[in-house]
Amino acid sequence: MPETSTPRHADRLIDRGPCPICGSDDKRVHVAFADIPVMKCGSCGFIHSGRVLPDDALAEYYKRSFGSRRHMEGQIVNATVNILALPKVIDMSRVKTFLDVGTGYGFLLPKLRDRYGVSCTGMEISAQEAEYARNTLRLNVVSRMIQESGLPEGAFDVAACFEVIEHIADPVPFVRHMARHVKPGGHVLLMTDNFESAVVKRSGPRFTKWIPHSHVSDFAPATIERCIREAGGLEVTGWCSFTPWELIA
Repeated sequence: MPETSTPRHADRLIDRGPCPICGSDDKRVHVAFADIPVMKCGSCGFIHSGRVLPDDALAEYYKRSFGSRRHMEGQIVNATVNILALPKVIDMSRVKTFLDVGTGYGFLLPKLRDRYGVSCTGMEISAQEAEYARNTLRLNVVSRMIQESGLPEGAFDVAACFEVIEHIADPVPFVRHMARHVKPGGHVLLMTDNFESAVVKRSGPRFTKWIPHSHVSDFAPATIERCIREAGGLEVTGWCSFTPWELIA
């Protein structure tokens, strides 16, 4: 069953307002969870939680409460899958610097370093996860939000986020900030679940990635492209749709 419980400060949940992608007020209930209904925009089709925590409470939740053995085990699997997916969308032979936004415990970064010789920087606001990445894996990880990172703009060949953008309440500015950290001709890479996929439609409310207090922005191919266009200054140069088992096979 989906993880539908709400975090601390749930009494501070506020209405999401207009569609975060296109600004339309035309929306309807898509999945009727009791505390946080999932909505769908009638204009652009973007699926998103109808209620969210204010920015300060959401940041505090991720900083103080995010991280567990389950998260760690999932990220180990994700890093194995993501290192296989990367060369399907990017020529990794041309990548020398890599920014991983929402790096978690950091398991992808050593794989990038060892396989491609890439200089990697991680960004992670979860105190538990960032501490592990820095102290156990000895990685360069910044514990700030991307808009406050202090990292130089235009410094990276790739700025990527893997299963992060679904956690972002305002995804268009988030993508815009990612793009500012990329060199001219570099890449912004976004990876997330497809919430219009056949398995999601078959599973309905039982789909395990419906976590409306945490997964607040639920994308499909058309809406992730719309988000990129709204961010401005970016061109979609490639995409890859896959399951982990397809890549491993």
